[in-house]
Amino acid sequence: MNEFPTFSPAIHQAADLDDALFHYTSAQGLIGVVQNKVLWSTAYFCTNDEEELKVGKGILVPALSAYLRASRPQLLTRPWVDLNAYAEQFEKMIIGLVLSEVCTYITCFCRASDEKSFHHGLLSQWRAYGEDGGYAIQFSRKKLQIALSKANEALGLEYDLRDVHYDPNNPLQSVVLSHGDKFGEAFVAFIDSLDRGTNEPTESPLGSLTKGPLESLFNYLTYTKSGHFSEEREVRLSLIQPNASSFPGLPAHYINRRGLIVPYRETPQKQFRLLDCIEAIIIGPNSRMGARYESVCQMARQSDLEVDVRRSEIPFCRG
Repeated sequence: MNEFPTFSPAIHQAADLDDALFHYTSAQGLIGVVQNKVLWSTAYFCTNDEEELKVGKGILVPALSAYLRASRPQLLTRPWVDLNAYAEQFEKMIIGLVLSEVCTYITCFCRASDEKSFHHGLLSQWRAYGEDGGYAIQFSRKKLQIALSKANEALGLEYDLRDVHYDPNNPLQSVVLSHGDKFGEAFVAFIDSLDRGTNEPTESPLGSLTKGPLESLFNYLTYTKSGHFSEEREVRLSLIQPNASSFPGLPAHYINRRGLIVPYRETPQKQFRLLDCIEAIIIGPNSRMGARYESVCQMARQSDLEVDVRRSEIPFCRG
């Protein structure tokens, strides 16, 4: 067998780097994507960030407190009203009620920060996902957006693709706070409805917060992540699906990950032409790079997948 050819990176424009999204996976993951023509999106609580959808906690508390002081100062004279405690309870309650009704499923992509990471991938990702050497599938963001729009329109889905923010004070926070009056009105109604004996509300506040306010809050929580993960420069594909089996949507699947039962959904194969969105495949650093290159090229050819195949030249050795 011929030796693996010396890799000479091609010249790319800045626009090419901006359009590239990398999905890191194992050999089995790559085979699944190419042969089954689907991507998996896993439930948010099964990702590798244990603070998923929690980083933005407390976003509403100052706004709720300010609204109550301005609009209903007489409530503050009630001895049983602990303003901050009730604001925190209200925010926790509405998020909990939403998450009991729907679940966010997530697929993660990384953006390249420069030419080196574009051509060779991120060492942190090879360490995390490359137990068998790993592979990075390079997608075109523009093509993904078009494919997602078609799938959403055809099936009435709610796929979204956005950059992740690593600072709670981000533009999505401003959108949430622009609905401050709506949240404030619901908060006042929440306090008025409390049963003084049990300190439990007598009715749900969600009815007055549908669409704009709740949608902006859910977007903020979904696309705000701990700053410890900022090197990934993540772009996140999200899908919101009802938890009830009676609601239409993509079917639920489950896998066993070392004892953790992981719920996931697959992109619809017919309505979402996934392989058309792939631009390249990077082979992660490991042994037998020549054989790995030949295998990936053969799989691509036999799947009518016209993509660039290249290897990472990061000198990483696992143990």
